Amino acid sequence: MTYSKPSNELVVSKKVDDESMFWFPVIAGIISKKEAEHATMEELQIYNEVAKRKLDLMGGADLSGE
Repeated sequence: MTYSKPSNELVVSKKVDDESMFWFPVIAGIISKKEAEHATMEELQIYNEVAKRKLDLMGGADLSGE
């Protein structure tokens, strides 16, 4: 197994931020990573909305940016 040099933490963080539409419903437990990889953009939008509502119902973080 070949190991590469770890990425800069800021680079990794930016990449996750840039792909948040993909990762958010996975982190929220709405879909699996495999399902997200095969989802259409419309499906990802729906999964993201469901994830937001799940967090709202559970008293989660304020996602409105305010």
